[in-house]
Amino acid sequence: MGHDPERLLRLPPDRGMVVLQRSPLWFPLMVMDSPTPSPPSNLDPSAAPGSMGVDRAHWRSQILTNPMAAEPYAALGELLRQSGQVAGAIEAWCKALALEPQRETWYAGALAAFDGWLKLPSIYETEAALWQARSNYAQGLDRLIGLTRSHPALMQLALQAIALRVPFYLNYQGQDDRALQAQYGAWVCQTLATVFPDLAPLQPRRPRERSSGDRLRIGYFSSHFYHHSVMKTHLGWLRHADRDRLEIYSYYAGNRWDATTDEARRLSDRFAFWETGNDFNPQRYAAFCRAAWQDQLDVAVMLDVGMDSVMYLIGGWRFAPVQCATWGHPVTTGLPTVDYYLSSDRMEPPQAETHYSETLICLPGLGIAYDRPPIAPQPQLDRAQLGLADDEVVYLCCQSLYKYLPQADRLWVEIAQAVPRSRLVFLASPFPEAAPPFAQRLAAAFAAAGLAFADHCTILPPQSQTQFWQLNQLADVFLDSIDWSGCNSALEAIAAGLPVVTLPGALMRGRHAAAILTELGLTETIAQTPEDYCDLAIGLGCDRAWRQNLRLEIAQRSARIFDQIHGVRALETFYESAVQRRQQECTPCPIAQAGT
Repeated sequence: MGHDPERLLRLPPDRGMVVLQRSPLWFPLMVMDSPTPSPPSNLDPSAAPGSMGVDRAHWRSQILTNPMAAEPYAALGELLRQSGQVAGAIEAWCKALALEPQRETWYAGALAAFDGWLKLPSIYETEAALWQARSNYAQGLDRLIGLTRSHPALMQLALQAIALRVPFYLNYQGQDDRALQAQYGAWVCQTLATVFPDLAPLQPRRPRERSSGDRLRIGYFSSHFYHHSVMKTHLGWLRHADRDRLEIYSYYAGNRWDATTDEARRLSDRFAFWETGNDFNPQRYAAFCRAAWQDQLDVAVMLDVGMDSVMYLIGGWRFAPVQCATWGHPVTTGLPTVDYYLSSDRMEPPQAETHYSETLICLPGLGIAYDRPPIAPQPQLDRAQLGLADDEVVYLCCQSLYKYLPQADRLWVEIAQAVPRSRLVFLASPFPEAAPPFAQRLAAAFAAAGLAFADHCTILPPQSQTQFWQLNQLADVFLDSIDWSGCNSALEAIAAGLPVVTLPGALMRGRHAAAILTELGLTETIAQTPEDYCDLAIGLGCDRAWRQNLRLEIAQRSARIFDQIHGVRALETFYESAVQRRQQECTPCPIAQAGT
């Protein structure tokens, strides 16, 4: 293959070292230009309610009398933040920081004010609460973008806000997010190019000169090069790469290192690692970006933009003449620096191209080469060890709790009502703090139907990988979540022989399990409506023979979805055609640019 399996890219400091130790806390030196700030227009202390309201005359007097004193601005910023007056709070904090830029604790207040406009809950009490949160986010994003564009000195804080918060939970609301993602993505690119003007010219505008027989350089960027769902679905693109056609460059921005990381490093001709730590460090971030640009990639693939903030900070730049994203996080990136979205023809609905700011590329089948999970024939656990009874019909509902929206609660209630001795098993993962509000909401739905939540539902703690596989073996039916389907979990359920019930959604992220069942040729448990979903779940719960027959069918057909590489070959052919197409174009590639 021509690559050293032990090679790890380490560049000397003068070339921009990819740092392997934890980064220290960083704060920008200045956030405001003005050496003598005037009282801010949005900071009317008399408008600020709360415990400090009685002192509004005092704060007004302090600001007007001594505009060079930082403390009153900071105090007022916190007061306004707590009362929801975000624009005024940001202005106050920035005035304070302009005067005393070394007061590190004040940056937290300023960032908290920014964050107030982008924060979304993980669990919604009602459907109305979901729509209100979505409206608040859209309005807040508008205001935040407008504020940073009208006050360029705020761009440093905008960068920190991007590093702090990604619109992750927005994508779990079950809606088409293209417009909001495009708005956010354009803001990210503009912020990066403004804050890092020395990096912007490094972005490639045209393909590199290649000699005859020169392999394509493909760069895979991810913050999850470890045992994670992103690597389960997409590491096969590296494992099964045609090394006569491609050189593989991998860029890992994250914190964990495990056996999967080692494998990715062995599969790469070059592997760059930036340990991001807990706080954003601009110098090391810039060094990581410079290392990637020095490699002169032909194609850059962002595996998981949207999973966390660091991938927006990376994807907001152009690293290759052809830049792609894919469904490690199955939502359009909205980034103008990304040309193509690599998806699956089984998973996409009709007119799917309207859901993406990128040009949609549908690879054949599932589009991935998924290794069959090494599940032992018989589980070592038994139901009693999990608090489950042997005579119960166990429905495994194992998605992250934030995938379960309140409008679907009635389905779980109807299933529990119709199936004697039924037990819905949820998992308190990956964020256990989501379990209490989720349980409270679902308990209310059960109570409204005259049922006790505890009699029909169990929320298990997070399970190890092996325990999770055994839980699939012990369950009777896998119930897919609505609007955001399970992919890895559905594939692992199939590997364990567990029948899957699913309802395809309107967007790709709601159609994973349906695509997997279609690829298997087992479509009888794909519902067409919510009522059909309930009927299928109830029918399987009440019919042991049907469940057993499905298990046999799954065992006979499962080879159709595991270790399949035709999607990888199609991907590589696309890379070649996309690079050739870019070489023939006369116009330069779009890049991240500062606003005018």
